[in-house]
Amino acid sequence: MKKRSHCAAKEWLKAHGINFDQDFHALPSSKVSLIVDEAKATGYRKSKSAPGSRARMYFQYLSRKKGCR
Repeated sequence: MKKRSHCAAKEWLKAHGINFDQDFHALPSSKVSLIVDEAKATGYRKSKSAPGSRARMYFQYLSRKKGCR
């Protein structure tokens, strides 16, 4: 099975109401679950020394990603 691209994941998350200009900690748990699912779908792995959860690190990664809409 082919992995989804990070840009496609960001667009899908935006379509489901996730605002990347907002603080991660302000998101409801239902939105955090969507982020975790997309991180898994894209094969994202945070570093072992990352200072947060996979969901938070992936949210921050997508927030910094400029090549996507």
